[in-house]
Amino acid sequence: MITVDDYAAISTGVKFITHENSIVKISSKGIDLIGAIHICKNIFIGMNAVILLKVFIADNCLVGKG
Repeated sequence: MITVDDYAAISTGVKFITHENSIVKISSKGIDLIGAIHICKNIFIGMNAVILLKVFIADNCLVGKG
C-alpha cells in the first residue's frame, strides 16, 4: 500500500498511515478508511512527519519535519 520511487530520502521517525478507523467513533456504519500512499522521485521527508492515507507526493518535493 506504500510505493516509494527512486531517490527518496526518508528521515527518522516518519509514520505512514494507510489504515484509519477513528471514524467508527462518529459513524454508526463502522467504516474503516483505507488508502495507498505514493512517494515519487527525488523526495525528502523530514523527521517525524506523518503521511496519511490516499496521499500522493509528486516529484521533487520536500515535506517538512513534524
